[in-house]
Amino acid sequence: MRIHTIEGKKVIQGFIWVLICAILFYVVYRIFITSYLSPPSYVSMSAIPKEGKIPLHVYQRWLGESVPHMDKAKTFSKDHFSIFLLQWVTHLNFNNKTTLLDGVIPYISYVNQQQMKEISLVEVYPRLKSKKKNPQDSQEEIFDESIDFFKKEDSTTSLPSHLPLTITEENLKDMNFLLKNLYNIEGNMPLTINDFPTQTFLMKDLKLQPARSEEPKILIFHTHSQEAFKDSRPGKVEDTVVGLGQTLTDILRNQYGVGVIHDTGMYDVVNGREYRTNSYERAEKPILDLLKKHPSVEVVIDLHRDGVLDHVRLETNIQGKPTAKIMFVNGICKIASDGKMRSLDYLPNPYLEDNMAFSLQMQLKANELYPGLTRKIYIKPYRYSLHMKPKSLLIEVGAQTNTVEEAYNAMEPLAHILMTVLREEG
Repeated sequence: MRIHTIEGKKVIQGFIWVLICAILFYVVYRIFITSYLSPPSYVSMSAIPKEGKIPLHVYQRWLGESVPHMDKAKTFSKDHFSIFLLQWVTHLNFNNKTTLLDGVIPYISYVNQQQMKEISLVEVYPRLKSKKKNPQDSQEEIFDESIDFFKKEDSTTSLPSHLPLTITEENLKDMNFLLKNLYNIEGNMPLTINDFPTQTFLMKDLKLQPARSEEPKILIFHTHSQEAFKDSRPGKVEDTVVGLGQTLTDILRNQYGVGVIHDTGMYDVVNGREYRTNSYERAEKPILDLLKKHPSVEVVIDLHRDGVLDHVRLETNIQGKPTAKIMFVNGICKIASDGKMRSLDYLPNPYLEDNMAFSLQMQLKANELYPGLTRKIYIKPYRYSLHMKPKSLLIEVGAQTNTVEEAYNAMEPLAHILMTVLREEG
């Protein structure tokens, strides 16, 4: 009986070893049968334009073939046992592709950690972001369908003056002229000249209605109140966009005699810490409450500063002063999907045409009065803070690479341009 027991144990042990070997063989087979044995199919660099955007599918192919783990995530997605076993052995999470990059490029994990702490860059500068499962969660996340490795931003400009751009009725109907000189469209949104009825924009009457001196006509606020500059002193509100807003308020009140409300609410701060996600949504109710309380307000300005690469300098020279360039931003309540534009019905803006008319008239007046001060109008998806009044502006003043002085020097020209458009004052 004892002999039979020993032989039975040997059979069971042998079966276990065979099972283990079979599992190991299966795992090794699945690992090496995928991308390693197939020749790479890189898209030739010669097929990519030297100036322009790289299609997202090309980038994904490059990534998948240069980082084989990325393809394995797709291969193993149907095999839960393989996923469990490989994740246990390699510590790679196939449900989170950033960890796949962490495994082969350790520095990526540091970048990801820093991104969570990031406070200097804002949403306007084009960067690759992931497609949101529920885009209603926030207007901060954009799905870029292309990656612009070759984009050249405005560099430092120290010339004493610029020649104003020649504007005619004909070239305002030319999409190539608009893209070259007046508009910068995010990603590869397939917009056409029909999206830019410039003659209609210019015919809009944006003049302020008469009001009593005590009635406010302009509201200035900051969706991202914590945005600061190259030499901003920590904890000094005057060195942030809020300080800029107060200076702009003082100029408009004292030099132009217009009533201004400056809202200093911190909509990008939650529980004492900076938190930008959903800041546009948090700002909406307080601003609408202010507009309800002050029905005489006609103009709403959301004042920001941009975020750019560290080598980019958005500076010009206005009347002998180093001055941060400014940029007007329009969210068009649409997003590119499968090569077509899709309306974002959950983000309605009944004033979109007025918004775009306002930014264009401001851009053209800046070209006339202070050539070189403005960057091209930036066209983005979503709507941001531009839906609460017809005359709404989202303005970027310089970037994190500008000094506080350069940003402050932009406020007088900005006020002059604004009041010229609103009052026809030269």
